[in-house]
Amino acid sequence: MAPAAWVRAAPPGHFGASANAIEAKTHQHRPILTHEVRRKIHGSPRSNYHRFQVWVAMHFARVLSSGEFLWLCIFLDLLEIPALVGIWRVADPFVAMGATVTYLTQTVIQLVALPVLGEQARLKEEADDARELEQTRTLNAIHKLSRDVHEWTESQNEILETQNQVLEELRGRR
Repeated sequence: MAPAAWVRAAPPGHFGASANAIEAKTHQHRPILTHEVRRKIHGSPRSNYHRFQVWVAMHFARVLSSGEFLWLCIFLDLLEIPALVGIWRVADPFVAMGATVTYLTQTVIQLVALPVLGEQARLKEEADDARELEQTRTLNAIHKLSRDVHEWTESQNEILETQNQVLEELRGRR
């Protein structure tokens, strides 16, 4: 049935009579993915310079949050351990403790934690996109079922209306 037929067939105040019902019947849910949200938040690039800036930022973020970069940082951290052990052998324990704290706070946290956090954010975005696609499929299935139930109800209403007209005619003949 066409939406106009729903409006004509529905009695006043009935679900099918409202414009919102027609819109609800024809609505199709679509997924909103991460790249669309980014574009909405940051805006589409307006100039070549801005496009270049966005491109550089996105590529740097992708490289710095990759698993390969994480392993490179761990390797660089491990290269400093012999120097740290050497400081403990020759330096005052207070100086060696300061060097150890500096190594842990600056080297390990900055070189390992940041790529791990970036990779975690990237994986979360992928999981969110997958979840959004699945929710879209589910919502579209529910919407189709609702539409089918509504069409069935409309057909039942038409049958009941026809039966009522027949009953009125039979009562009128008595």
